[in-house]
Amino acid sequence: MEPGRRRVQLRLISHRTKTPQAIATTRVTAGLMYITYDTATLNVTLDEFRQTLDAASPPSLPPLLRALWQDAKGDWDEAHRMAQDVSGTDGAWVHTYLHRKEGDLSNARYWYQQAGRPTATESVEAEWGRIVTELLKSRP
Repeated sequence: MEPGRRRVQLRLISHRTKTPQAIATTRVTAGLMYITYDTATLNVTLDEFRQTLDAASPPSLPPLLRALWQDAKGDWDEAHRMAQDVSGTDGAWVHTYLHRKEGDLSNARYWYQQAGRPTATESVEAEWGRIVTELLKSRP
């Protein structure tokens, strides 16, 4: 190892299995800390995501998950603002969900097409859960 660098293994005792898992490697160089995460061990379930809704502010999340968190907390306007700032099919999916929830079905149909998804027929609550689940799985 190069002088001035230190590697540290951070460990987490999984609440499910009680087994230690390496979750990150940390390297310190010139006073800066670099953390490399093993994303496979950072999976969050839908239930764990829902538990964060008890907090006053959102945890550190990618923009679309943060938008869905804001929506679940009752801040549709903030959720919509965040969703429309994200391009791509996932951004369109969150955007369409928000318009469907709002009751603007013609606008929602347009965004379902942009998302490349069929129009949802399930409840908006079920669709919210499905979107969160898929975004959590695809999280970098």
